[in-house]
Amino acid sequence: MSIFFTILAGVITFVIGQVILRIYIEPVQSFRTLIGETSAALINYGILGKKNKEQSTALIQGASQDFRLIASKLESGTYLIPNYSRVSKFLGLPSEADIYESVSYLIDISNSLGNLTEPRAMNFVFEHYNAEKAEKVRQLLKINVPTAFDPDGIG
Repeated sequence: MSIFFTILAGVITFVIGQVILRIYIEPVQSFRTLIGETSAALINYGILGKKNKEQSTALIQGASQDFRLIASKLESGTYLIPNYSRVSKFLGLPSEADIYESVSYLIDISNSLGNLTEPRAMNFVFEHYNAEKAEKVRQLLKINVPTAFDPDGIG
C-alpha cells in the first residue's frame, strides 16, 4: 500500500509542477522575451534620425509597425500572467503602470514615425522626440543600455 501512495504522491507532485509551469513560469519567460524584443527594436531603430544618415520611407514605416506590434504584445503579456501585480513584484518584472506607460510611449513613437512623409524630417523628430520616449521606455522596462553605447556601432 505504501508503494501506491508513493506513486500517487509522485503523480500529484508532477501534475502540480506542470500546472505551475504552464500557468506562471512559461508566460513570465515569454514576457521577458518581449522585453528583450523591445530592447532590440529600440537599439535596431536607434539609428533612425542620426545626422547624415539617409533612411528610406519603407524603413521608417517598418519601424512604425514594429513598435506598434511590440506595444500590443507587451500590453497583452500582462493579461497572460495570472495575478500580474503580485507576480511582477515577486519576480522583479515591471509594474503594470510601468508597462502601460511604456506601451503609451511606444505607440507615440509608432505614430510619429507613421506620420512622416518626408524621410529628411526624420532627423528632428527622432532626435528630439522619439529618443526621449525611447529612453523613458528603457527606464520603465528596466532595460540596461550602457551609457557609451552607440547604435551605429561607430566608436
